[in-house]
Amino acid sequence: MIRLLLLTSFLLQLSSANNNASMVRNGPIDTGVHNDEGITVMREQPKYIRPCYFTNWAQYRNGRAKFMPEDYVPGLCTHILFAFGWMNEDFTVRAFDPADVPNDWAGQGMFRRINALKQKDPQLKTLLSIGGWSFGTALFKSMSATPHGRQKFIDSAIEFVRKWEFDGIDIDWEYPNGTDDMANYSHLIKELREGTEAESRRSLKDRLLVTAAVSGGEATITQAYDIPALAEKFDFILLMNYDFHGAWATETGHNSPLYARENMIEYQKVWNIDWAANHWAQKGMPKEKIIVGIATYGRGWTLKDPKNFTVGAAGTPARTTKFVGEAGVGAYYEFCEMLADGAKRHWDSEQQVPYLVYGDQWFGYDDEESVSNKAWLCVYFLSIQIAWVKRNHFGGAFVWTLDFDDFNAKCSKSNGQPYPLISIIAKELGGVTIPKIPKSIESITSTTSTTTSAPTTTTASVEIQKQCEKSDDGFFPIEGGDCKHFLLCLKEKSHMLSCPTSLHFSTTKGYCVEASDSGCTPPLPTPPPSTSAPVSTSGQKFACNVDGFYADKTDCKREMGDGEAPSSSKGPTPFVRPGSEPSNTLQQIALKYFLSCSAALVAETVTYPLDITKTRLQIARKGAGAKHRTGMFRVTYDIVRNEGASSLWRGVAPAIYRHYIYTGIRLGTYEAMRNSWFDKEREKTFPLWKSASCGLFSGAVAQFVASPTDLVKVQMQMEGLRKMQNLPPRFTSTWHAFSSLHKQHGFRGLWMGWIPNCQRAALLNMADLATYDRVKHWLLRETQLKDDWLTHALSSACAGLAAATVSTPADVVKTRIMDQLRHLHDHDHNSSAMPPRIYKGSVDCLMHIVRKEGFFALYRGFIPIYIRMAPWSLTFWVSYEEIRRLVGAPSF
Repeated sequence: MIRLLLLTSFLLQLSSANNNASMVRNGPIDTGVHNDEGITVMREQPKYIRPCYFTNWAQYRNGRAKFMPEDYVPGLCTHILFAFGWMNEDFTVRAFDPADVPNDWAGQGMFRRINALKQKDPQLKTLLSIGGWSFGTALFKSMSATPHGRQKFIDSAIEFVRKWEFDGIDIDWEYPNGTDDMANYSHLIKELREGTEAESRRSLKDRLLVTAAVSGGEATITQAYDIPALAEKFDFILLMNYDFHGAWATETGHNSPLYARENMIEYQKVWNIDWAANHWAQKGMPKEKIIVGIATYGRGWTLKDPKNFTVGAAGTPARTTKFVGEAGVGAYYEFCEMLADGAKRHWDSEQQVPYLVYGDQWFGYDDEESVSNKAWLCVYFLSIQIAWVKRNHFGGAFVWTLDFDDFNAKCSKSNGQPYPLISIIAKELGGVTIPKIPKSIESITSTTSTTTSAPTTTTASVEIQKQCEKSDDGFFPIEGGDCKHFLLCLKEKSHMLSCPTSLHFSTTKGYCVEASDSGCTPPLPTPPPSTSAPVSTSGQKFACNVDGFYADKTDCKREMGDGEAPSSSKGPTPFVRPGSEPSNTLQQIALKYFLSCSAALVAETVTYPLDITKTRLQIARKGAGAKHRTGMFRVTYDIVRNEGASSLWRGVAPAIYRHYIYTGIRLGTYEAMRNSWFDKEREKTFPLWKSASCGLFSGAVAQFVASPTDLVKVQMQMEGLRKMQNLPPRFTSTWHAFSSLHKQHGFRGLWMGWIPNCQRAALLNMADLATYDRVKHWLLRETQLKDDWLTHALSSACAGLAAATVSTPADVVKTRIMDQLRHLHDHDHNSSAMPPRIYKGSVDCLMHIVRKEGFFALYRGFIPIYIRMAPWSLTFWVSYEEIRRLVGAPSF
């Protein structure tokens, strides 16, 4: 197979002013209204489409794994899908990484660099893929649940992709789940298609493509997609028929098998490309719109017994590889290097895929042979021997991802072939030959002819050099030259290159093609020079150990991509994760604050009687004189009998005021910190230490601000005891209590006990928010539960138990310190009363309780605390999540 050398330098610019309006004709797929009048150069229309995913985090890998847009080879793909775009909580679209857009440190940004590839490959189309696995489902669910949310997203997405010159929108929701999601997903795609059509009519531009990455798993397909309703609206779908097996299982299996094995468990026999693709077709998706997925990565295990390496052998996740850096996953170029280092390749004839064994490491992956077999899924005239293929006419094949292939042909087994896997797809489905990279390139920028006298520069060499002066970078034909040679102009310097055997350089296409397609007529042979003088050529040979194009014949440093600084001048560029740029508008912050306060109002009102019971229990002291009845129900009964039922809500007003401050701040701070700290690319779940740290900090900050209201609440709760002791009331209202405390103890006195108060709040908040956050997302991730009231209830029950266990000792200490004010007041008005115990601080109070009353005195009131926290947490979280859903805000 003839392979064509194409690197990532600039090609010829289109002369048309309308080149940005051209559309790839992905026959037989109709991509909408077209405007081709201004196009002067057009590659032959491809029959099959060959999309490729570009991941914007591959730029942060090291060494040979670092992938930039300029590493793309023209003709390799028909579409590039940029992974990923992101969505704000108000459902507007934004960049995933600040490096995607122009700025001082990222230059022109990845969006522009990807779309600049269309200058070199005029038929290339680009789409922004929004979502991805790490994005999760919550925002998609919230956005799609209401017409307002969908419309806001659609308007924003269309505006965003137009701004950055993409040609379409790819929805990567992984995955819709359940009847509501299925209906909402269909509404979203229908309205997105209608929105792109309307925008095309208004703007007189080609309609934006509408595509989606969809699951190949039977269970997900059944619960996620109304395929007949979607079939008409999609331009095409990208069938993710990979990840069928992985190191989450305890036995080896292929990542992306073509067929099932005979001895597989029955339900596993649908975990293959053949079943998934045909199932989508049988359910109503036109075959020409089904694009089969090809993985350039594999999944692996560490074998428990290296001698047992068959498919299905026992194992644990494979060790982290050098470049990918994720246990159980490896890139094709890493497998290539393993094989070069002695790994053994095995072939599974049933599933038509290879696997390799490298010591105790086992990887299932795709190589040139398996990719060829999968490419044949779409080619029905390739071989008479493949009877099945003739009956299956799919629309093409896509790749996840460009950067996992051996894109720079560094592996010795690639034999200089860049993109060895994707190049097969390009050849089989597009008739495009991707050439090998030559081991050395001769730079003939000047060739001198010498005679017995002084040397002179030949006329031809001077003309070649002048041709690149003041020229754009790119490939150009040699003026007056033959069809085999062409120029690479870089930085106004000339580099003469040759096409591989039997290929000619095409002026219109900008790369080497079959001679019959080049449109080039070879010049007549030039007679040999008639001279008697000896002729010698003293041109300088250029040879390097590293393959590639070079700007300077004396410098073996690879030419950097456009807009990329040399590595010596580029500082470290940390990967900025989602949430690093502000996404919450003032309106969103205010909305969340209001919602949290509303939910807290409901929860506090319902459960407040338990709080006053808890407080009375905590101030009870052993040996304080009268016999105290310390049972929870007895205390509640005594309050009702002696003070009236309404006394169970005494102090509820300052408690609610407290939550207006405390709850809004603690939740807002926690979510803001979580969004900033959640490294979603490396961390599939929010780490416990991070969630705990966020909870501690947010709780302490919120409680410090709200401490005066908490002090007033405790004082109001103690008023009932004064009535029982026949003492006059100190306060007549919440405001009276606040003003009196301020008058008696000053402004700083309102923060009496703030240290134990904040300690208690920090511990409670850490346990409550961290537990709720982790349990909820664990349930959504590991079970079939949906993001609904049942999940919220289970999560809140766990959160309430954790919060009560952690916070009760701090709560006892806080209450004892705050209750000192009542005793000080009584002693001031009754000198005969016993002097109150004045604690030096929270530690002193803690030690005094343990010494005098025992350790378990710290858990006095635990039962009412938990009984209160359980319904409080349940009421709060269910109310909070439901109110957020109703108003279109995302789930917590």
